[in-house]
Amino acid sequence: MNPPDSLGNLEIAHVLFTDLIGYSLLPMDRQKDSLARLQEIVRESPRFLRAEATRQIVSLPTGDGMALVFSGDPTAPAQCALEIGEALRRHPELKLRMGINSGPVFRVADVNANANVAGDGINMAQRVMDCGDAGHILISKGAGDLLRQFSKWKPHLTDLGEFPVKHGVRVHLYNLVTDEAGNPAEPSRRKAAAAARAARIRLRLGAAFAALVLAGTGAWWYASGRFRGGGAPDEASIAVLPFADLSQEKNQTYFSEGLAEELLDGLTRIPGLRVAGRLSSFQFRNGASDFRAIANKLKVANILQGSVRRQGNRARIGVQLIKTADGFELWSETFDRDMTDILAVQQDISRTITAKLRLTVANGAPAPSTNAAAYDAYLQGRYFGRRGGREDRAKATAFYEEAVRLDPGYAQAWAALGGSRSNQAQHNYIPREEGYRKAREAAERALNLDPNLAFAHSTLAFISMYHDWNWAAASASSQKALNLAPGNAGIVTSAAVLASVLGRREEAIALYNRVTRLDPLTAVNFSNAGEAFYFAGRYAEADASLRKAIELAPGKGASHLYLSLIRLAQGNAREALQEAELEKNAAYRLFGLSLANFALGDQAAAKDSLAKMIASEQSSPCQIGEVYAFRGEKDRAFEWLEKAYKVRDPELTEIQGHPVLRNIESDPRYSALLKKIGLTP
Repeated sequence: MNPPDSLGNLEIAHVLFTDLIGYSLLPMDRQKDSLARLQEIVRESPRFLRAEATRQIVSLPTGDGMALVFSGDPTAPAQCALEIGEALRRHPELKLRMGINSGPVFRVADVNANANVAGDGINMAQRVMDCGDAGHILISKGAGDLLRQFSKWKPHLTDLGEFPVKHGVRVHLYNLVTDEAGNPAEPSRRKAAAAARAARIRLRLGAAFAALVLAGTGAWWYASGRFRGGGAPDEASIAVLPFADLSQEKNQTYFSEGLAEELLDGLTRIPGLRVAGRLSSFQFRNGASDFRAIANKLKVANILQGSVRRQGNRARIGVQLIKTADGFELWSETFDRDMTDILAVQQDISRTITAKLRLTVANGAPAPSTNAAAYDAYLQGRYFGRRGGREDRAKATAFYEEAVRLDPGYAQAWAALGGSRSNQAQHNYIPREEGYRKAREAAERALNLDPNLAFAHSTLAFISMYHDWNWAAASASSQKALNLAPGNAGIVTSAAVLASVLGRREEAIALYNRVTRLDPLTAVNFSNAGEAFYFAGRYAEADASLRKAIELAPGKGASHLYLSLIRLAQGNAREALQEAELEKNAAYRLFGLSLANFALGDQAAAKDSLAKMIASEQSSPCQIGEVYAFRGEKDRAFEWLEKAYKVRDPELTEIQGHPVLRNIESDPRYSALLKKIGLTP
């Protein structure tokens, strides 16, 4: 074929190339219907009609789509694409991707002597389109740079960087997304090993993260209903989703999610930044393309998501900071680093986020080990620790022990080891005395290495509260932890528990409501808040919070038990029994049944439930004492409460002001017990 005989028939055209995904897999009749519907939608596009009326468009069929070649207005393909995309929302069965390019074409006649066009401008538009998935409107750099000169278009264009296409060619692309059209997700066809930003592939498949947020204060957040979804998110708010494991073996989840948790911990130290809780944000690990849904549920204005591809001692870490309002990419980067240089990556990411969100620089984060094997063991410990349960907790402790064996100066691993051992002791997975002793030793070792480890201070507060009953020490350690990490939801929760135990009800409520705002999809936070409202006598608010906990996680926690206790306090024993029967935890259910049946006057049922409590290893001696107190059997009540004191029953820390103990509050033995526990002078 001879080239055109002059440059006179060359021109710069603006091309919109479209393709129906899955078209070839459809039955022939459905192929015909789908293509006809697409053609109808295109013909109804106002921008298409205007170009057709002025003869500034040539339409080329491509089998499973079409190419629209506009002349004149360089914004015409983008406007037409948005109009098509908006119309396609009414036809979800049509999975269309679109590519836009401005480039040279020349006019030719086809075999039937009809006017046609060809050239590199069209070929490149197809290559741009080929990089996308259903819903994507991708734009080549030249066309995108031109659109970015207009205020109407610039906010809706996200720079995706370079993609490899056919024959080793690389194209730099933008993604066009508005409220009505486009796909904000990262195109899945990028080949991770082929480009500098390859690790960002399938970022939306990842999600993750750890502990949480300094946000609003006070019970008014609860009372106003803002935790239920009202109000716009703060601009200085963020959720860290679990990072995707892009390793071929898919065996690096512990590393990818652990790295995200480490980043989360660092972000909670940034003054003025509200960070969503890990338990809530990790619920979005199976796809993060619906940014508005995340914003609505977590009340965050920004999302940090990422991916990790690890090979030996090298890791490629891709991160992306996105605005939830429109999916606009604020920043993205790919880091290729040795394992020993992970700290630098974490600091780079934190610094960039503070700059993008116009916040002050974060406080110095504790350094991970420079021993790659120790750091790896530490992250595996965090992974099993998140899963909970006896066996997983034992694995977590073993990995932390390995981490400090490999690197005795690894402060974070010592702190994590202390927390893990404390958890084991609390649940009787290991002997309590020995477990708490070893937990304290590990936490103190961590603080000797790094006095600013908030989690180590929080662990010491926990031990002082539940084992030592040393409330002054617990308060001091808890306050240190709060001062160092005021945005960490776990630490705020611990402070709330302590305030409740010490009878500071309103302070506990304010702290719990802060946590429910930071971690709004975690049932236990609302259950804890409901318990605090119950102790404060604010039954309507307690009821609402407990119902929210049940909505989020039916059957978990002690929500039905506390609803039963509320009904008893309100004098409604029949409903108290109904709620107790719904409680899934066997020990809590027996406790509730014992009280409700007694209040109803069903002595046989009440006696049977109490006998089962006494025979059960799951029921605590403190709870048995509380049942006897509710029944008015004071001597038996103090007999069991004394047993609880001797075994250091954690439940005993909550007896101050407990409504079920009102029958014995005037007894001198009650005030003496509170004094022995240290709750009164």
